[in-house]
Amino acid sequence: MFLNIVLDKDIILSTLKEILLHKEVKYLNIHKQEEKVNSDTSDEKCVYFYHSVYKSSTYPLEIIILGFSEEEFRRVQPMIAYRFSEFFKTQVLIDFMHPDEPTNPFYSLLFYQSMCFLVDDSNWETSNTVRVIKPWPFNL
Repeated sequence: MFLNIVLDKDIILSTLKEILLHKEVKYLNIHKQEEKVNSDTSDEKCVYFYHSVYKSSTYPLEIIILGFSEEEFRRVQPMIAYRFSEFFKTQVLIDFMHPDEPTNPFYSLLFYQSMCFLVDDSNWETSNTVRVIKPWPFNL
């Protein structure tokens, strides 16, 4: 999940706790070896996250969330992205598997101003930009 603003880990943590009321949310410091070893990301009651900040980027903040099954994550990630977009009045970009083209890797969803858009991210690697294709239906 990419945001076009930078937030610190404590803000991300409190926001995820507010969104994911049924889970215990913990920050995973990927730079500390002992946390990598001691973090059991298979605990169904617990969600871990870490983040990366990129200096020259349209979307400088990446938040990585662990602790969901792949199916559950596909279901909850859009809701998390929507809530971050609403809370911080920002753009949030997530990977998306188009139901009609599941093998096409160049789709993402962009959440902004209470709307969701299907976007083409085929230029992401070179220019860190996306192209809006059309509004996309989204229900909480």
